[in-house]
Amino acid sequence: MPQTPTEIFLEKAGYVSGEGKDIRSIFAGLVSVALSFVGVIFFLVILYGGYLWLTAGGNEEQVKKARTYILRAIVGFAITLLALIITRTVAEILTSSTTL
Repeated sequence: MPQTPTEIFLEKAGYVSGEGKDIRSIFAGLVSVALSFVGVIFFLVILYGGYLWLTAGGNEEQVKKARTYILRAIVGFAITLLALIITRTVAEILTSSTTL
């Protein structure tokens, strides 16, 4: 049973002490944990942008600021997903090929 924050983080990432895991599975676990953080940040930024929009009260400058927050959050999330797809595709190609 993990006791320190580091041990808890490593367990969530797929690392179990004493087990012989390869670097690919550890890296995949770390990417999974990182994407969880990205999802939380995306949600919070969207929520903040929505709050700004709802409390604008006819202030066009605040509506514009809210739209900017929401748009940038969506673009950032899309870039993150594309990076994940590219990384997984390259890893799949590199690990499945036996000759170069």
